[in-house]
Amino acid sequence: MKAGMVLRCVAVAVVCCTMMVGCKKGCKPRSGGLDTKVDETGATRVGDGDGGSVMAQRGDKFSGPQTRNMFQPVLFAYDSAAINPSEQFKIQLAADYLKSTAGKAVIVEGHCDERGTNEYNRTLGERRAQAVRDALVNLGVDSSNIQTKSLGEDMPVDPGHDEAAWDKNRRAEFVIVN
Repeated sequence: MKAGMVLRCVAVAVVCCTMMVGCKKGCKPRSGGLDTKVDETGATRVGDGDGGSVMAQRGDKFSGPQTRNMFQPVLFAYDSAAINPSEQFKIQLAADYLKSTAGKAVIVEGHCDERGTNEYNRTLGERRAQAVRDALVNLGVDSSNIQTKSLGEDMPVDPGHDEAAWDKNRRAEFVIVN
């Protein structure tokens, strides 16, 4: 009986210690209890693990369930927020979808590669997101349905440290909000 109590106390202590250990640099941020699932179209849906959708704390149009990877990311040249003409079709596809689907909004996330300071990359990520936002508005998307966000270098799609990885990480992503 006493051995069982000691074993339970040790197990609780191990669990508590494990939970207190912080994530080293380079770990992916935790989702705060949310899970993501890839559906049959290849889009990633954010959920609460019980099949229900997750609503953010704000009650606006950007607080609904989010769908990622519905559209290809817009890629950028090194140290640039200029949209390459070869990337314009990606923005056009997103614009057509947003204009034809009532109740949808989009968060445009700006991303950078790991080179540069955190502060510089946050600013560059915001400039990239704004450039895509401006292009969406020019294509007829209601500006009130677009929000921008810079993640700088915090969420690389490729964790490598070479030009091939950096090419993928310099991007703007569309997060559709249902």
